Amino acid sequence: MSIFIEKFNVRWSDVDANRHVGNSSYMNYCSQTRISFFNSIGYGIRNLLKQNLAPVILKENFIFYKELHIDQTVFVTLELTATSEDGTVFEFTHKIYDSEGIHHATSLIQGVWIDDIRRKRTAPPNELQQALLASADRNKLQLITIDSIKDAEKPVNLNSEFLKNNYYIH
Repeated sequence: MSIFIEKFNVRWSDVDANRHVGNSSYMNYCSQTRISFFNSIGYGIRNLLKQNLAPVILKENFIFYKELHIDQTVFVTLELTATSEDGTVFEFTHKIYDSEGIHHATSLIQGVWIDDIRRKRTAPPNELQQALLASADRNKLQLITIDSIKDAEKPVNLNSEFLKNNYYIH
């Protein structure tokens, strides 16, 4: 298994008011790395669309260690770190480094494959599942279930009147 790596240059639009790379830019780097990875294994957007298949992120967590700034070169790694037995659920770990190899952030994303027409969870085609497994370090790969993602936090709705009467007016 080799770790997949994508290279980015920090652009002006990646920087926030604090003059460092903003949170949403880290998310964009990671999502583009996943798309590049899928392209590299023959499952780019066009192929996924033909099969009515889409990866959907359910949870994304970041740990930030050190700031990144404009004009730095950023390397984002991708590793498949967990999957369900049927392949419907996945987990990727991203690590973000600068050109000197200094670790700036880690992202853990968990998601599911859905049938893009039925909008329901589905197993990826066997060919895709095998390509994903081939990219993983089998000694580190863990089993994950949808319940392990969803049971951590249950949604709690708010009364719409509460929202209408308590929002910030500016």
